[in-house]
Amino acid sequence: MMMEHCFISGKLIIDLVGEVENFRPYLLSSTSGNPLDAKIIAQKAFGNCYAKHLATSAWATFWYEKSKDHFIKNLRLSLLGDVDGNFLYMNPRTMTITWLLPTGISVEFSSLETILKGKSKNGLRYIQRKSEMNMDGLDNALAVEIQTGLKQAGEFSMHEIAQRLDVLDCFLMPELLHDAKLVFNKKLKRYWDDESISADCVYWIVIPENVVEMLVAGMVGNH
Repeated sequence: MMMEHCFISGKLIIDLVGEVENFRPYLLSSTSGNPLDAKIIAQKAFGNCYAKHLATSAWATFWYEKSKDHFIKNLRLSLLGDVDGNFLYMNPRTMTITWLLPTGISVEFSSLETILKGKSKNGLRYIQRKSEMNMDGLDNALAVEIQTGLKQAGEFSMHEIAQRLDVLDCFLMPELLHDAKLVFNKKLKRYWDDESISADCVYWIVIPENVVEMLVAGMVGNH
């Protein structure tokens, strides 16, 4: 499968949580009675997009409100609280935490403990995440360069990849890419070919401390 493109900018998507969202078309209905749903469908304003592009687009408010509605009515999450346009929800069955940012992007955490274990610095909480990253349809020269780096050094800079794909300016916090990297995973090597890479990706998600404080207060109040 080829790498997706941002439906707003057309740029290739590097799928890092907190920077990218996939707005599913199944949340839309041409017969819902909401004229905006039909408009979104007609203009194909759904799918993958960068938070930075969504925030300044005509679709930001629509998807922000659509997500809030979806979390409560469809997913039946419990609202823990909100501050400065940030909404926090908890799944009462799994205890997972969902954070809806003012940008319209959402981030799911496995537990409160995962967030609290993050590093606090200058009013922000830095939480490291590791997930599988698949990149398909790359230029052959770039694919070979990344594969060689992974085999020889065991890792490859995500900042370098973003620069080479001309998407560095798509990120809200591009400085975090300096510490983000692909990490060689022997089990994923079988998916490599002349234009494809599969590896683990290690990167940071950042939450304002006032949002973390509100989350803790909401969890206490929910028990």
